[in-house]
Amino acid sequence: MPLTPADIRAAKFSSRRFRLGYDVDEVDRFLDQVEGDIAQLTSELRLARDAEGVLESQLEQLAIRVEFLEKALRDTTPLGDRTSVDSGLVKEKLRAMLLEQLALLDRS
Repeated sequence: MPLTPADIRAAKFSSRRFRLGYDVDEVDRFLDQVEGDIAQLTSELRLARDAEGVLESQLEQLAIRVEFLEKALRDTTPLGDRTSVDSGLVKEKLRAMLLEQLALLDRS
């Protein structure tokens, strides 16, 4: 199980009889565990940051597609009918288009 900050703070080392200082093997084992846990957390952080970058890129692509779909919707609605178009219907069509685009993003 990975170390917690409380584990590190609470770490106690045995003193050696007839010598000053701590048991070197005990301290080395503890430091090995700290090193391993930090290496694992660093790797997980790097993966999370990479995933964040991918998500940001997908979000940018989605925003571009939304803008394109909104423009396409405006361009396909006749000028005289724009005031009479049911906004709920427009929103539902946009939602369906966005979900379709999200599904395409998930596949890529």
